[in-house]
Amino acid sequence: MIHYLVEEAFIDVAGGTREMSWNFLHQLEHAQSFDTNPIFSVLHEACYTQKAASRWSAQRLRAEFPEFDPAAENLFFTGEMIYPWMFDTYPQLLPLKECAEILANDPSWPMLYDVARLSKNTVPVAAAVYYDDMYVHREFSEETARVVPNVKLWITNQYEHNGLRADGEAVVGRLLQMVRGEA
Repeated sequence: MIHYLVEEAFIDVAGGTREMSWNFLHQLEHAQSFDTNPIFSVLHEACYTQKAASRWSAQRLRAEFPEFDPAAENLFFTGEMIYPWMFDTYPQLLPLKECAEILANDPSWPMLYDVARLSKNTVPVAAAVYYDDMYVHREFSEETARVVPNVKLWITNQYEHNGLRADGEAVVGRLLQMVRGEA
């Protein structure tokens, strides 16, 4: 589906310019609805903070790279990013705008990831690592697994960040087998 959507993303308009088509924007919006998971939009950046405010990190970094500007000749797409303008654009996020601003600008976040504590893990852990995951680099997952004891990785190219949505029963089943020592 994504292939066909991107294939029709740009159209030629009067004057020889290219712009994103309404159909592309409409389909993209519906593929990323916040109707059922609005909390994701509020906490997305916060889950990466370490004793600092995110201050809308994705928005700030995107401004530094012109290839991510929608007007760029060779446009690069961003992945699972949440931008402050989304809280004005998506009706279901509008009521969360003030909360999102507070969280984005709150510098009082604790250390969410304590490497020293994780390095003492005694709980069996199994994790699916998708070889071609565009959001989580495989190397980072492998690096984390080397630091945290008792982690078994299932590195697969069968899915691309979408294992639970594509075949949750098979993915969770495999991970449970790994934890139990059956796979």
